[in-house]
Amino acid sequence: MAGEAAVSGTQSGEVVRESARTLEPDRYLASLLAPKTARSDLMALAAFTAEINKIPLVVSDPHLAEIRLQWWRDAVLAPQPSATGNPVADAFAQVLAQQADDMRALTDDWFDAVAYTFYPSGPETESDLFTELELREGTPFLLAARICGAEPSSALQQITACAGRAYGLARLGVSMAHDFARGRFPLPQVSESGLGEGAGPDSLVQSAAKGLIASRARAALEQLRAPFQHGSPAPRAAILPLALVEPYLRACERQEHDLTRDIAEIAPLVRVWRIWRAHRTGRL
Repeated sequence: MAGEAAVSGTQSGEVVRESARTLEPDRYLASLLAPKTARSDLMALAAFTAEINKIPLVVSDPHLAEIRLQWWRDAVLAPQPSATGNPVADAFAQVLAQQADDMRALTDDWFDAVAYTFYPSGPETESDLFTELELREGTPFLLAARICGAEPSSALQQITACAGRAYGLARLGVSMAHDFARGRFPLPQVSESGLGEGAGPDSLVQSAAKGLIASRARAALEQLRAPFQHGSPAPRAAILPLALVEPYLRACERQEHDLTRDIAEIAPLVRVWRIWRAHRTGRL
C-alpha cells in the first residue's frame, strides 16, 4: 500500500508540473529558480493559476464557466478540504492549508476577478482595467511572495499589484484574440484611449490599442525596476515573470500582429534566458 501511495503521489506531482510547464511557463520557470523550500508550493500555484486561466478558453458560456470556477473554489477553500482526486486542486489546497488565513481571502477575491472576465462587458475606464489586472494577475504574484516567506505589508501589496498591471497588460497584448473570440473587448472604450464604441480591427484602432498597452505596461515596469533590484529575495522570486514583459510587448507591437486574430508567442530560449538573467542580475 505504501508503494502504491508513493507511485500515486509521484504521478500527481507530474500532473502538477506538466500543467504548470505547458500552461504557465513563465511562473513554472520562476518556481524552478525560487528557494528550494518554496519550489513545490510555487509549482502548485503555477499549475492552479494555469487551470483557472484556462476556464474561459475551454468554456464559452459565462454561466457554465462560473460553475466550473465554483468547483475550484469549493475544492481549495472548503473549511475542511478533502481530496478531490484532481492533483492540481489537491496540491494547491494543501498549500493554502499551510498558509495564513488571509491567503484564503486573497484567493477568494482572485476568483471574483476572474469570474468578471467571463462576461462580454469589459472595463469602462483605465482605472477599471488596472484594478482588474491587479487582482487577476497581481494576486498570484502576492500569493507567490507570501509562499516565499514575505511578510504581509502595504508595500508588498503595492509591488505585486503594480507587477500584475505590467505583466497583465503585456500578456493581454499577445493574447487579446482569445477575448475577441468570446465577444469581449478587454480594453476601456473611452475617448482618451482612442478606442470608441464599436471599435473593430481598423489599423488606427489597432495602433491606439497597442500604444495604450505598451505605454501603461512600460510605465508600471519602470516603477518596479528599483524594488526588484534592491528588494528582498522573496518578492523578487515571486515577480520574476516580469522579465518577460518587454519581449511580450515587442511581440504585440509588431506591425503584422493583429490584436483581434493573432496569439503571439516568444521563443522558448528567450523565455528561459530572460528569466534566468533577471534572476542572476536582479535587473528587469
